[in-house]
Amino acid sequence: MLNNTKGDNDHNQTLNNNKGGNDHNQTLNNTKRGNDHNQTLNHTNGGNDHNQTHNNTKGGNDHNQTLNNTKGGNDHNQRLNNSRGDNDHNQRLNNTKGGNDHNQTLNNTKGCIDHNQTLYNTKGGNDHNQTLNNTKVCNDHNQTLNNTKGGNDHNQPLNNTKGCIDHNQTLNNTKGGDHNQTLNNTKGGNDHNQTLNNTKGGNDHNQTPDNTKGDNDHNQTPNNTKGGNDHNQTLNNTKGDNDYNQTLNNTKGVNDHNQRLKNTKGQNDHN
Repeated sequence: MLNNTKGDNDHNQTLNNNKGGNDHNQTLNNTKRGNDHNQTLNHTNGGNDHNQTHNNTKGGNDHNQTLNNTKGGNDHNQRLNNSRGDNDHNQRLNNTKGGNDHNQTLNNTKGCIDHNQTLYNTKGGNDHNQTLNNTKVCNDHNQTLNNTKGGNDHNQPLNNTKGCIDHNQTLNNTKGGDHNQTLNNTKGGNDHNQTLNNTKGGNDHNQTPDNTKGDNDHNQTPNNTKGGNDHNQTLNNTKGDNDYNQTLNNTKGVNDHNQRLKNTKGQNDHN
């Protein structure tokens, strides 16, 4: 545990653990500080690494916070928490080549300007309940949840609620077996280029990008290419004024049931 409480300027804090067999409950805590740059919790080549947590609460400017876990066998409940930060740039939770990585979470609550938040999980076998949450933010650019080449990836949500200007939100899942993927954006003013991509998935059930009560919602797209059985894909846009170029793409699918593109009570709904 590395604890820093009520510090004004705490730069480059690092907790390193290399090649550990079983490393439980590693925590880097920083509470109520002014400017905390480049805080990092690194864990490399661990066998079973449970409950790794990087907490940063009520920060003014928290740049480049990173929780790295590389080549872990079973890495449960990894979290990077940042609450009530004003300017929180480039927050990342990285997990590479993990076997079973459950409940990975990157939380950012009530931040004003939160750029480039990323939760990465690459080549995981079974990755359940991965979540990137951003609630009540003003300008949230380029939020991304990436999961590549996962076997069974259940319930991956990217949630953004009550954002003013939310550009380029993306949930990517490539070559997964992948159930219940969701990109939610509720009550956004200008929500551009929201994308849910699923490529070459075997069984892709209930993929949904939801956008509710948005004024200007441009280029919303759920893409599903070369899927075997793709059930209940839905693009919902409700009560939007100007909703341009909404597209639901499904190419070369064998059994594609109940695909829907819904637009309700929109004034100007093009294409």
